Amino acid sequence: MSISRISSAFITGSWPTEATVRLPWRRAAIEKAAWLSDDTLLTIGWCLEPPRDLTAHLVTAGERRPAEARWIAYPRPDLGGPYGAGRVTLVRFPSPLDRYQPGTLTLRSAGTKWSVTTRTLQQFTACPRDVVAWGVGWLDPKTRADILAFLSDSLDPAAASTNQVAESVATVRDVLRCALPERAVDRAEPCAAQLELVLRIDERSFYLRGWAYLATSEPARLTVVTPEGHRAELLDTAFRFRRLDVRESYGAAAWNSGFIAYVQLSKPSVVRDGWVVELIGKDGLGCQSPACAVVTGSPLTLREVLLADLDLDHQENGRLIERHTSQAITRLQQLDGGSSPIGEVVEHGAPPAAPDVSIVIPLYDRLDLMEQQLAQFALDAEMRDAEIIYVLDSPELADQLRDIARQLHDLYQVPFRVVFLKRNVGFAGANNAAVSLATGRLLLLLNSDVFPADTGWVRRMSAFYKATPRIGALGVKLLYEDDTLQHAGLYFRREHSAAVWENQHYFKGLERTFRSANTARKVPGVTGACLMISRALYLEQGGLRGMYVRGDYEDSDLCLRLMTSGYDNWYLPDVELYHLEGQSYGWTDRSRASRYNAWMHTRLWNDMIEAAMARFGS
Repeated sequence: MSISRISSAFITGSWPTEATVRLPWRRAAIEKAAWLSDDTLLTIGWCLEPPRDLTAHLVTAGERRPAEARWIAYPRPDLGGPYGAGRVTLVRFPSPLDRYQPGTLTLRSAGTKWSVTTRTLQQFTACPRDVVAWGVGWLDPKTRADILAFLSDSLDPAAASTNQVAESVATVRDVLRCALPERAVDRAEPCAAQLELVLRIDERSFYLRGWAYLATSEPARLTVVTPEGHRAELLDTAFRFRRLDVRESYGAAAWNSGFIAYVQLSKPSVVRDGWVVELIGKDGLGCQSPACAVVTGSPLTLREVLLADLDLDHQENGRLIERHTSQAITRLQQLDGGSSPIGEVVEHGAPPAAPDVSIVIPLYDRLDLMEQQLAQFALDAEMRDAEIIYVLDSPELADQLRDIARQLHDLYQVPFRVVFLKRNVGFAGANNAAVSLATGRLLLLLNSDVFPADTGWVRRMSAFYKATPRIGALGVKLLYEDDTLQHAGLYFRREHSAAVWENQHYFKGLERTFRSANTARKVPGVTGACLMISRALYLEQGGLRGMYVRGDYEDSDLCLRLMTSGYDNWYLPDVELYHLEGQSYGWTDRSRASRYNAWMHTRLWNDMIEAAMARFGS
């Protein structure tokens, strides 16, 4: 028997043989029902009793199955009595049901029991949209909004059927929502809004980009609505930016019409299609527009989109980073930082039995640099006493690296280990993963594009480190290929008009023999391209921190933590290496990452940097 026939039976009082309804004193009724998922049933009906102590159970195949039940009341003018009201009820069973079994659903509240018996549970097959439209679609906008909020808030993130329920709720959203007019992108229209990007960080966190224009008044509300009916207000929080294309269509008043917002919902949104943006002015004029489908991807891919949008902050006041970009990237990093990233570890040759130094070298994208480096290592007999650990942060290149590593060991006979990561974890994560496998008392963090100028350099670094009390991090002289200075220690600089401190290298671009660059001295920091530190101290400090992106500012962050703990960072000019610098990323990518990292670094360390620069100068 169909749901419509059950409903008809309630109205006429003539019950078909397939179903029976027991209504003691006719104090309550179920009028329509529909499955939202295999374990969640939506019913619409009424009850003349106070809405308290609601329980539910289903008897099927001789087994009584208790269920969780929640309801929301709405006014029914056709019902008398002080408590007469309609009821929208959600009944959730602890496990999926076999809809082909017969069953009796019973609801009980305040001593009143009402139940429906069907030949099969499959008879509850009405479309949720039709049921809701029939039962409550005629209600006033506020009541419909309350019912939609009730359905949306009933989504249980822990339930296996969340996606099914969410998709069902999405089908009824527009029945319950008070929709605004949809307006075309046309200069003649006084109101228009577009949501052009919905980037899913996780089920509750989304990064949005679009534009909104209102000609007649100031905006009163700019709201996004998820397919499940969750709402997020953007007007007071969104970052606004210039949209030349919108200005060309609507005039100068639409110049700052673009918006970006990172939003966190109270409940998950799992349906990809159906997001809507609403714009309402203080004069009451409003419009809405459907959005594109939700965009998903790997954390690395999503991060690139977030960083690219930094170009939209023309004023560079940091508001976009502070309120939106940093929160989205931080959430991505939290999601990606759970289980160990280490997949496979492969030894090439016999490692030293008790190495004094472990050299950790991340590989990202450029595998050809590994051969250039090993060719130089092979000329230094002392390198065979060091533990060399390469760690691959480009998992897609794993098969290629396996072949290359075998060939390089056969050719150069330098023992080394390769750590294959299961996912990209960034510069900090790759170093920390490799350090977890290191056995040397000292660590040497080394970039794959750094090459020694002579032999015995590791021994000279370790000797200086051991002989220097309260030493934190040790850096050395790094050269460009034209023999000019790339690094002679690290300091911090802030332009008068800038809000952030930037990392700078002492004497960068000067001659290799520049006198001041040839004196060992304490410095505010040293670059992570070649950084020696005690392994115990590195672990005590928590290693490199992963809030930065693309291998920038993690090193100075570590150096500042060391200074805070009472250690000194040193520069040693007696060791010289060549550093090609920035071979894994293009200039544009590095520039965006550097802007983000400089802001994050300054937010964490502004006071400490000011004190350090007062001590060291530039």
